[in-house]
Amino acid sequence: MKERTRAFIISLGFGAILTVVVYLFSNPPGAGFVQRLCDGFFISGILLAGSGGLLFVRNEGLFDIFGYGVKSLFGIRFLWTPSQPDEKETYAEYKERKRKRRKSPAGLLIAGAVYLCLSIIMLLIYLLLEN
Repeated sequence: MKERTRAFIISLGFGAILTVVVYLFSNPPGAGFVQRLCDGFFISGILLAGSGGLLFVRNEGLFDIFGYGVKSLFGIRFLWTPSQPDEKETYAEYKERKRKRRKSPAGLLIAGAVYLCLSIIMLLIYLLLEN
């Protein structure tokens, strides 16, 4: 199974569990089945899509400068010496090394979009039933 497919299925499972938890514990006055289900899908979709968005931004290297700065600060401040003191890792090398180890956030983003679409469908059903 591909890595993205596996991440998507795991994200869907996590979203389903979260939807059930929100459905069971959200009980606003006058809320029916469809409205509570809409709330559950919406919370799951926002959390999954938001997490995927943060991972996407991290994969693009936005937070790399902070990690490199902290690593450099501790290396200078506390006199940690690398195994080869003449070869200090540059920021470009650090960024490339980190980029190679990162995984795609596509599973989270797609699962979040699925749950948001389900939330919109439930909202439309709720609005149709109310009128």
